[in-house]
Parts: sequence; C-alpha cells; structure tokens
Amino acid sequence: MAKYWIGQRYKYKYKREGKDQEYLLAQVDYSKVALINLRNGNRWGNPVEIVLHEDISIKEWERICSGGEFEVKEEKRRDK
Repeated sequence: MAKYWIGQRYKYKYKREGKDQEYLLAQVDYSKVALINLRNGNRWGNPVEIVLHEDISIKEWERICSGGEFEVKEEKRRDK
C-alpha cells in the first residue's frame, strides 16, 4: 500500500507558535501536487510534478514537503 497519496491529511507543528496546523496533499494540476493549509488555503511550497498520483514516491514526498516535518493525521485511504 502506498505511503503517500492525494487527499491524505498531515499535521505540521509550528515551533514558534507551538500549535499544529493541518495540511492536505492536493492535486493542483494534471501531474502536480502540493500541501495545502486547511486553515488559510496557502500552499506549503511550489507544486511538485509526480509520476503516479496513487503512489507518491519517497523522493517525490521529500520535494513536496521541502524540509518540513509532517506527521500523518489519517492512515486509512477513504477511496479503497
């Protein structure tokens, strides 16, 4: 089973503010994804081109989160 997929939610803890924020891994173009902040709608970084949207690789994930330490909020896929 894939570790990263579109629609999965993640938590990111801001060290300065000391609070978690929730992000959604979203498809923002035909072959591009980005993490979207669910509170303010901002992207974590620039969209990243991926090969398979059902099975995002670890290398692709590292580019998507660009150094941020995200924790999975939901483990189960809703569409499976």
